[in-house]
Amino acid sequence: MPEGLSDHEPRLQELERLAHRMDKAFHLPIINVRVGWDSILGLVPGVGDALALAPASYILFSGYRMGASAPTLARMAANVGIDAVIGSVPLVGDLFDVGWKANLRNVALLRRHLEKKAMAGEPLAKRLARRGFDHIHAPGPDALNVAGKARHRWADTSWPRKRRAARSLRLRAVSS
Repeated sequence: MPEGLSDHEPRLQELERLAHRMDKAFHLPIINVRVGWDSILGLVPGVGDALALAPASYILFSGYRMGASAPTLARMAANVGIDAVIGSVPLVGDLFDVGWKANLRNVALLRRHLEKKAMAGEPLAKRLARRGFDHIHAPGPDALNVAGKARHRWADTSWPRKRRAARSLRLRAVSS
């Protein structure tokens, strides 16, 4: 785990638990779907969707306090807005709430942003090793030498004359 992320880890875990309760708390075995309190509260006309906005707003505000960037906060707000607008439509909104899971999306967005932010200060080798690229090594001196020879050939301005001379020698050999 990057060093900068460890400061936010307890808060992120708390937000993940809240999002899980809101979006995936219960399993419906008949249709094999997980629903949370957001979907259940959405069944109550009028006040249900308004009550479900409180935890979503708390996750958004926590992202702001944890230092999320403006584009990340905008995406999080869009997720909450879509959930609130479509969720307020009777019946269709209730079905939409089962599949959308805005709170889980927002916590995942926040975690990804904070991980990127924490890794930005790390050396490249450490970031690559974290992603599984630790087996890649820098090219050795032989690879650089081959590239150097090719560069010198193109830098040499006399090679077109040498090429024409070799061609004329081949033509003479063929004609004789």
